[in-house]
Amino acid sequence: MKRNFLTAVAVMVTAIFAGTTIAQATDFKFSGELQPRFESIGYADYDDRTAPTTMASTRARFNVAADVNPDVSAFLQLQSVGVWGADQNNNGTRAATGGAADQVSDQLGDVGFHQAYFTIKNVADTAVNAKVGRQEIILDGHRLLGNTVWTQGSQSHDAALLVHAHGNHTFLYAFSKGVETGAGVRAIMSGNNDNVNAQGAGDTSDFNSHVFWANFKGIMGGDVSLYAVGVDNDTAATNGDFWTLGGRHVGKLAGLNYRVEAYKQIGSGGGYIAGSSINGAYGSKVADFDAEMFGIRVGKTFKNVTWSPTVTLWYDYLSGTDDDDISNGRWGTFHTLFDTGHKFYGLIDNYLHAAGNNTANLGLQDVAIKFKIKPRDGWVAKADFHHFMTAVNPGAQANIYTNGSTALSGASDRDFGQEIDLTVAHNYNANVKVTAGYSHYWATQTFGDIQARAKTTGSDDADWFYVNTKVKF
Repeated sequence: MKRNFLTAVAVMVTAIFAGTTIAQATDFKFSGELQPRFESIGYADYDDRTAPTTMASTRARFNVAADVNPDVSAFLQLQSVGVWGADQNNNGTRAATGGAADQVSDQLGDVGFHQAYFTIKNVADTAVNAKVGRQEIILDGHRLLGNTVWTQGSQSHDAALLVHAHGNHTFLYAFSKGVETGAGVRAIMSGNNDNVNAQGAGDTSDFNSHVFWANFKGIMGGDVSLYAVGVDNDTAATNGDFWTLGGRHVGKLAGLNYRVEAYKQIGSGGGYIAGSSINGAYGSKVADFDAEMFGIRVGKTFKNVTWSPTVTLWYDYLSGTDDDDISNGRWGTFHTLFDTGHKFYGLIDNYLHAAGNNTANLGLQDVAIKFKIKPRDGWVAKADFHHFMTAVNPGAQANIYTNGSTALSGASDRDFGQEIDLTVAHNYNANVKVTAGYSHYWATQTFGDIQARAKTTGSDDADWFYVNTKVKF
């Protein structure tokens, strides 16, 4: 499926205009996007003795939307993501330079379908719409399900989605296939259908997710969303099957914008223990999932003040695993599912690991204050300050010290450090948006002990600078 981007576009356009009767009756719409980005990355190792990494990357997308008839439509989105001067195997460049390892651009295999789905309205007169195929699933500001926002490739699901919306309520179910493995599957895909069962067909090593979501508008002056997300993880030696249950309320009260949400996780945590930084403390146990997350945001926009400043106070709590959990066979680290952590836990992205490994499974607290101004039409400036802490006190956890793969020093406490994110965005015109930003992270001893990118003895601070341009057509 992967090939040079221009070749892939040409093939797709040729197929579209093949001249069949069906194609002539279909309404096609074409669009696209180019997103080049320059970055100076100083957070790779948190070591002042090494120079930052400077790089440029580009995301290119070409979209085709097809209205087949009033009830059926389809959407195809080709995507190419690459770093300037490197192919997908980090060999050679995008233009031949004469070296033995270099490749000409048409030999690069960096194009694929980021999204490819069809939709059917009012399936069998049930007032339910279906959306089937590879697709982004974004719910409620990207908290539990998002597309990652910053990552050039973004996140999509091979999924089937059903939606019923009427009046002020919406109900959604989505089935997402994260991993499909087994020799039998490989045999079928290769055309060898003989004696498939003997080759290991089955669902004993798959990763499936079931998302149940309901949204109600006009509740207490805002929107209420309810979640039940089931994860069936058979990809590890011990399963990790659990449910995330909870809700989110967004609204306005006394001139304040607010968001409050809370989630509880129950089930089996064995699959996540197997890959955690404190795996050794559990031995062969398959622990029960017992984790929670709480978040609150309160903001105020002063519309009658110059530059319309907005001030937001923010607190997130993601539970961690302590000695009491270990001794009682519990897994206490909250799993952030398919979230967009870049939007929530600092723009440098130190805490993106869904299962909590970036915090040695000790959980995370994020206390933040955020400012936003609009100095001119088409301009927005932001300043966010975060103070990060563990949810569990690492100094009191003997099992984590002695059995974890992460060695914590006697100086470790709850303090992970602070981060400031400065951002300026400018809508150059209706099709072009330029965003520039600078971030600095003040690291601590605890951060240095836990983060794999930090120095083994202590930790230096880190900087990050970027310029991102998005051109839509």
